[in-house]
Amino acid sequence: MYHHCFLRISNFEPTCEASCDCDRNKFSPICGADGKTYFSACHAGCSNYTIADGKVASFYNCQCIGQNLTMPETTSTATIGYCQLECSNFWVYMILFSVFVFIHSTGEVGSMLLILRCVDPRDKAMALGLIQFAIGLFGNVPCPIVYGAVVDSACLVWEYACGERGACWLYDSNVFRMFYHGTQRSLTLRSL
Repeated sequence: MYHHCFLRISNFEPTCEASCDCDRNKFSPICGADGKTYFSACHAGCSNYTIADGKVASFYNCQCIGQNLTMPETTSTATIGYCQLECSNFWVYMILFSVFVFIHSTGEVGSMLLILRCVDPRDKAMALGLIQFAIGLFGNVPCPIVYGAVVDSACLVWEYACGERGACWLYDSNVFRMFYHGTQRSLTLRSL
């Protein structure tokens, strides 16, 4: 189970799912009444479900949900999907990030003017071409490789099909945040 994007696969309660022989290759998240998202209904120990509009709508009699709560009959239910995350700092992040991007972009015009003023008028086209080539070679080529590795390193649950790793089913948002911004900071500091 994971709570607020922290998946702890190794912490499954053996009494909950031991007799179920749950498939760890099929990720079907459910949100328990205890506010935690579980790997699947099987991993939450759910034994019954309700159907609405021809589809499974919710699960109940889930042994792993609400074990430590006082009213298990009302808390042993779950719905399909992830539990809602608390993102109280989202707008603060967006404002700070926008300010940073604005400040960073103001230097672009100055650096371009500096380049154009440092070369002879007859060499301006060549200077601009070389700058664009260098940006493409050292920026655009390695960027997808580096940031792809950063994104992949924050994956908690991978899809496996036919013995090969596929897409990521679940990311650890805190690890993703730290790795992404850490990589960004280190590359920015190196460029100074």
